[in-house]
Amino acid sequence: MDGVELVDVLFWLASAGAGPFWGAAILFPKAELTKRIWHSPWLSLPWALGFTILVLPRLSWWLSLFVNPSLSAQYLTEQFATTDNFILLWLYILGFDFIVFQIIYKDCIRRDALAFEITIWALVTALCAPVGWFSYTMLKELAAPAPSTEKVD
Repeated sequence: MDGVELVDVLFWLASAGAGPFWGAAILFPKAELTKRIWHSPWLSLPWALGFTILVLPRLSWWLSLFVNPSLSAQYLTEQFATTDNFILLWLYILGFDFIVFQIIYKDCIRRDALAFEITIWALVTALCAPVGWFSYTMLKELAAPAPSTEKVD
């Protein structure tokens, strides 16, 4: 190993930087500090800013990924197979995870959900935000009271 690559440093900073926020949501979901953190509009800013700084010099490449006539899973795998390209995807994923959980978290706090429930949603969303979002949305919909069928005069 010749040295540490900048992209590796960015990967570990982005990953380790997310840890305290997820830790607070998982371990202390109802603490006042956790509420302030997860209600902040600035929470995902470091990941969004990192993504923006890294993608701007390659914006045409990024945009062309999704309008390429060769668009396929294989094509995208090949495009993200380099560390320089993967770090963009990683920052995007981390930022997306935060945004998804912020929506879930705010709703849980509004409903005065149990701390254990918030912890479960934090774990699921941190591991796979789309699964967390789908599950939360479906369960919330199933638990919603049925609309009244009585006619009001």
